[in-house]
Amino acid sequence: MLKAAGAALEPTRRTHPVKVCLILAVSLLMTVSLTLFGETIGWHFVLAGALFFFGTAVLVLMRNIVRKMIYAIFLLQMTASYLMQASLMVTIAGVLLFVPILLVSEGTGRISSIPCRTPLTLMLLGWLSSIFYVTIFGYSSRGYTMLYDVHLLLGFGLVYMIFCLIQLKHLDVDRLLFCVSLSGLVLVGLTVAKYITNGHAALMFAGRFGMSVNINPNLLAMYVGLTFPPSIFIALHEKRSVTKKALMYAVSVVYAAVFFMTASRGSLFGLSAVALYIIWSKRSASIFAGALTAAVIAYFTVGKNMIVRIFNPTSNDILSNFGRVELLRSAFDILKDNYYMLGIGMNNFAAHKLDYGFPFFFDRNGTLSSHNLYVEMWLGWGILGLIGWVLFNGWIIYALFCSSRNEKYRCASQGIAFAMIAYMLHGLVDSCIAGFSIMFTYFTLVGIALYIVTRKNQDAALTNASQSLSGQR
Repeated sequence: MLKAAGAALEPTRRTHPVKVCLILAVSLLMTVSLTLFGETIGWHFVLAGALFFFGTAVLVLMRNIVRKMIYAIFLLQMTASYLMQASLMVTIAGVLLFVPILLVSEGTGRISSIPCRTPLTLMLLGWLSSIFYVTIFGYSSRGYTMLYDVHLLLGFGLVYMIFCLIQLKHLDVDRLLFCVSLSGLVLVGLTVAKYITNGHAALMFAGRFGMSVNINPNLLAMYVGLTFPPSIFIALHEKRSVTKKALMYAVSVVYAAVFFMTASRGSLFGLSAVALYIIWSKRSASIFAGALTAAVIAYFTVGKNMIVRIFNPTSNDILSNFGRVELLRSAFDILKDNYYMLGIGMNNFAAHKLDYGFPFFFDRNGTLSSHNLYVEMWLGWGILGLIGWVLFNGWIIYALFCSSRNEKYRCASQGIAFAMIAYMLHGLVDSCIAGFSIMFTYFTLVGIALYIVTRKNQDAALTNASQSLSGQR
């Protein structure tokens, strides 16, 4: 009976000729649009893009082959996270790949509504008001770049595309979450490889992990903060495969070690939140003893740098703290100048802060962000953008905990919720918003989360349809 109700709600799987023409037309339009990026990304990328979109049209029209290949874009992006510029290009390619797949919509699900419309609308209004403000009134002689606004808009597009792809059954929640949970190994593995190939293997455990080979330790810690929660909760909830359970525990140990090796103080918030939740939810003396033992072992092995940076900071750490204070002072001077309401566009603070007394010797190239996710959003898209961002993420996290009562999605709900919490807490002391080395993975998790938190209403609709069919009989 439920199957009959589901069939009643599902669209036909036959591809209409109009859709075939549409997919080919969109593919051609995407190819032509790449000429707009010629001066920015180079003509070799344009040529590669043209071949890519032609291949996309062919693949989409081959239907089920795309279902099997779609995970490749996630694997490619997770590998490209090692190179920040490449990660943006892969994100653009990925989003454009998803568009024709959604147009054909050969999946077995259906999309009845778009969630989180109000917070998204607030953010878009904040973005539009910031564009109007800085362009019409000529905010600064330093000009205004819209590049990072486009990055963030691209990210939200990715969120809803992933939501739709899962809803249409092109992607599977568990399989995609498993891919994300393993993706941190790519970044960690490439960093280790760079240590070895550069002849710095002996320095791997000396100082902050990544620093000696020009890999930002905070970037590593923030990325691992997104992958550690899914991996540990998959390990905790896995009941069918002992091998998978052992693998995910091993991966979790690697991520926890990287947390401490990077000595990134912001990552400690997320790790502590996960540990405290597990101890509280299990209420087991053995779990508590195990966590305590792990903390002691971490202190005497990979965690000493973290403790030293917190309780006995070096002169460089003190100087770094002073720089963060100056960044926030400059940020609030800019906000005050803009009535605490209007934004100046994402990442424009990096250049404009020098006009507000930020010490030039700290950032000669004008690239430092405010090192605070919330202040950065406030500076970029104004108070409306900040409110929308907090509501967007806050509602999803709350809804995930509510959805964790559902046995089917308990693992994914808890894993994604704590990944988002880790990112939002780390955002108090660092900012990587609109940087796709981090944000592709974050927005992927948010897209999965949107699907999970909307299942309750969809399941209710399916039940009502079943009851309606039963009544008709």
